[in-house]
Amino acid sequence: MRSFRFSRSLIFYIKFVGVPLVVIISCILGLWLWQQKKPDTTPIEWQQLIPQKELRQWKHIVMHHSNSVRGSTAGIDKYHREHNKWDGIGYHFVVGNGRGMRKGRIEYTFRWDLQREGAHAGGKDKSYNELGIGICLIGNFEDNHPDPFQIQRSATLCACLIESLPELDVEHIIGHDDVPGKE
Repeated sequence: MRSFRFSRSLIFYIKFVGVPLVVIISCILGLWLWQQKKPDTTPIEWQQLIPQKELRQWKHIVMHHSNSVRGSTAGIDKYHREHNKWDGIGYHFVVGNGRGMRKGRIEYTFRWDLQREGAHAGGKDKSYNELGIGICLIGNFEDNHPDPFQIQRSATLCACLIESLPELDVEHIIGHDDVPGKE
């Protein structure tokens, strides 16, 4: 009976190319996962949020959750395009939870940058889409509580918006379920 033997060139390849490649890929993946969990403590300042277009007369802030354990701005954008047939993500801001998007990371979307109406509130009163800033926190808050750091970052974002936009105040922050006439 003949025994099976690897050729010298295959052994060389595995030893000096394959194994180091696996180690490098593992390190990169580990670093990316670690970075996702590390909280984003970048200060939130109005100068970072100034949109390209002239500001709307925003009157509401509508808070949402993604209803998913993990997610990202790009993932929501893709879902809203493919499943809802919208022109993109319905929210103006997204706040990460460390699963698919860095914990506490705040990203604004094209709707904010172009000062476009939202596609997030629903209901019979269209003003909550037309004049409501949609903020989505990644997470399923029907099953789990939001991360305290994520709440802190969202509150800081709301404070920055309220301080900079004269029509807004704390009384005009509502949850998606509290939108009047929502079905």
